[in-house]
Amino acid sequence: MFTDLNAHIVSSEPDSQGDFFLVTEACDSDGSFILHHFLTQYLKSSSKVVFLGLAQSFSHYNAVAQKLGVNLMAARTSGQLDFISGLQYSFPLMREEGSSVQSSSQDTILQDCIISKSLHPLYKQLQKYIGKETGTQTYDGTLLMIDDLSILHSLGVETSQIANFMQYCQQSGSIVSLLHCDGDEDEEMLSLSTQLQHACTCHLMIEGLPTGFSKDVHGQLTIRQKSSNVDNARPSKKMLQFKITDKNVSFFPAGTSSAVL
Repeated sequence: MFTDLNAHIVSSEPDSQGDFFLVTEACDSDGSFILHHFLTQYLKSSSKVVFLGLAQSFSHYNAVAQKLGVNLMAARTSGQLDFISGLQYSFPLMREEGSSVQSSSQDTILQDCIISKSLHPLYKQLQKYIGKETGTQTYDGTLLMIDDLSILHSLGVETSQIANFMQYCQQSGSIVSLLHCDGDEDEEMLSLSTQLQHACTCHLMIEGLPTGFSKDVHGQLTIRQKSSNVDNARPSKKMLQFKITDKNVSFFPAGTSSAVL
């Protein structure tokens, strides 16, 4: 996890259940490092994590987590981490009609969602993992992670169904979800992003630098966070820039990079 980031997020502690962290990334940026931060933080804090991987494989996340000092394979074996491969579920949707390849019941979950125009089958599958018995082991809360909701839309799921799906998921514990946005061209995705921003407790928006590429500053992060103590209060807003290294990410106010001071 990246300790610098925790200093800027008030409710990032794993014992704060019910938080919804929405990570959005622009077309020219990559917000996956925020997911790695929350994944390693919650696992190190003895929380249960259910991860729906729609964009990347378990091997990808395991390789990055090892650099951050966390063994996802061990967490998966112990039952602390359940990784659900959405890539596997989406295969039937990519096959040509008449294909002779046989699909298992799990493989067709997203296919059932498209046919029924509802993400309820996927929600039920996630609930099985969230409510799964873990023997005598107890955990300090539960985190649901979804690595890219935009994949569901690209597979044909309506954005209204995605919004409803996320509303139901919020009842199960804390959520960290990534949403890729390709600008203002896709009005449906823009509408979904707006709905989720209203629903989330903390919005982390990753963008490229407006001035273009820099080897010392890799992008900017805007954090909008709602107050848990004041109803209807305007969210606080903080803008930072960041630099990604092999095993860490450093955050700093705009214009204060050591390269420009």
